[in-house]
Amino acid sequence: MSNKNILEEKKFSVNEVAAMTGMKPQSIRRMIATGRLTAYRVAAARRIVIPESQVKRLLEPVKPSPTPSERARMRRLARD
Repeated sequence: MSNKNILEEKKFSVNEVAAMTGMKPQSIRRMIATGRLTAYRVAAARRIVIPESQVKRLLEPVKPSPTPSERARMRRLARD
């Protein structure tokens, strides 16, 4: 990601991301510390911000579960 994109992108605080994802702020900070989530420190404010693109990585779409008839069809196909 280029610096220009980072500056134009919406950013969230650790607490905002925690609230959006239902996670604890400590979990978000741990993800930042281990490199699983990219964040930036705003030097003048001594504040950490997380770009929107990083937040979207945490919010993966959920695939619907197959219906019972679809599961049965998949089992039949697996046997053949």
